[in-house]
Amino acid sequence: MSRHILSSLAALLALAVPVAAQQTGGGAEVSAGAAWSSTRGAIVGIGLEGENILQSGIDLGLEYREGEKGQDGRLRLRYVHEMGDTRLGTDTRLILSGLHSRSNWDDDGYATARSRLGLAVSARVAPRVRVHGGVFWQEDAIDDIEIDTSPLILSEQGHSDTAGIELTLSFGEIDHRQLPGHGQMLDLTWTNAFAGDRHFDSLEMNAVIARRLAPDWALSLRLGGGAIEARDGQSLSIYDRAFLGGKAPRGFGIGGVGPRDYLADVTDTALGGSRYVLASVELRRDISERFMMGAFVDAGSVWKLDGAPVGAGGPVDDSYDLRSAAGLSLYWKTGLGIVNVSFAAPLSHRQHDSLNRVSLNLISSF
Repeated sequence: MSRHILSSLAALLALAVPVAAQQTGGGAEVSAGAAWSSTRGAIVGIGLEGENILQSGIDLGLEYREGEKGQDGRLRLRYVHEMGDTRLGTDTRLILSGLHSRSNWDDDGYATARSRLGLAVSARVAPRVRVHGGVFWQEDAIDDIEIDTSPLILSEQGHSDTAGIELTLSFGEIDHRQLPGHGQMLDLTWTNAFAGDRHFDSLEMNAVIARRLAPDWALSLRLGGGAIEARDGQSLSIYDRAFLGGKAPRGFGIGGVGPRDYLADVTDTALGGSRYVLASVELRRDISERFMMGAFVDAGSVWKLDGAPVGAGGPVDDSYDLRSAAGLSLYWKTGLGIVNVSFAAPLSHRQHDSLNRVSLNLISSF
């Protein structure tokens, strides 16, 4: 049986398994389920999502999955203190956030962990303009590197941290960020990481335009891109590079777009890049209050590494090359977010890209 047929069965089985969810009080919801995939085998998972728990201003997100070939988990906390109208603007908020995640799957070739803390202030400075600025600290780690992983990853093994400031300007209004039906939004984010082990600057742009063509039909256009540059004579770490694939563009595996260290039967490791672009056009129809379907065309590219990296497969090709795919998507609204199943046919790709014609993702609302 081909891998693509197995992937299709994985998505169908994941949807067929009943999901148990119940209100725990205080705005929290628990969800549990099971799935199966051709690369990771049987997987069971549990999640907890809470918003403004016990009217405390605390939001909570907890996800854990485990299978015969690995596990991953993520804990997210956020405290929002509403300050009302201040000299900074209207609807001012003080936001304290924390995240810890860890992933260790056999097909990745190594385990990763991330801890992040942030303190920010957000305010509306004009009717359709919001400013969000603050400081952050982040620690990352790579360990349990397998023998067939690119030697370029070995130099990143261990722990390193970074800290700095972030500033986001948001223009416009959109009715729903994950499933937009009407409105337009432009986010510009500048990051300056100047402390810790890793120093870099980044500038990212994300734009969404959506219009209702009829009560049950919506057309949306998404555009994104970014540039990341190492500072102070450093090389850009794999922790800070951009990776595409999985959720965007659909039709490609996680990290499936962009520079790779590939040598047949030796290594096949995604390396990311310091430049990226994304675009997506989707026509979506509401089937019911909780179910939707859409047709889409996605495109994207990641490119540019520091220097002239040489891996197990020789010199790494980090040139620009736009990939694209077209397909159909199904959406299911749950308490933990939106479950998205996509069936995609790649239109343009490179020989060693990681393709994923059927994908199953949870788009968290946190």
